[in-house]
Amino acid sequence: MECKNTGEILKIKLAGFNPNQKRNKDGTWGDGGKNISKFENEIRNNKKETAALYDKDGNLILIKEGNLSSVSFNMGELVQMRGNTLTHNHPNGLGFSRADITTSLQTGLYEIRAVGKYHDYSMKFKTDFLAYRRQYGTGVWADFKKAYNDSNFIARGKTDDWVQGKWDTGLTLKDANLFRSHTHMTELAENTEFGQRMLIYRRD
Repeated sequence: MECKNTGEILKIKLAGFNPNQKRNKDGTWGDGGKNISKFENEIRNNKKETAALYDKDGNLILIKEGNLSSVSFNMGELVQMRGNTLTHNHPNGLGFSRADITTSLQTGLYEIRAVGKYHDYSMKFKTDFLAYRRQYGTGVWADFKKAYNDSNFIARGKTDDWVQGKWDTGLTLKDANLFRSHTHMTELAENTEFGQRMLIYRRD
């Protein structure tokens, strides 16, 4: 199947469905989680970002290749994201960027995932943000921005404290960046009012 959007041809493979399959413990059907895991292992060490969108049962909706640090989506692709799972690789190995979280909220994703050389990252959303914004108004964006900036400030301070006295033990800039990135997302999800209402963060 091919999807033509903004002059670009995207090859989209759709997974089959066996009506005799039993639902998995996580609520998906068949090989849903395995499909995502297999794709993530294939792209984990890519030099460019590649993203794939899956529905709630693990069926592939689309694949998109980007550049060294991002993947761009057109409006037709963004509309398909609501309630689904988007996964992609980060060549730098770090966790979620601000653009990752912002795009997830704007499109109503159920989960965004990122994989790299060192860890796998997941951010799930407790509430459909699009419905949440309609209910409480556009001020929720200010709540998100404040939570993101406040948690980033705290993460930077904790990183500074963590690296003190560690440089002579073989600590690298990569180690510091990984610590800061993980601490930022943890603070955002667990220690801000916005995060406690909206976010479930995990790093494996």
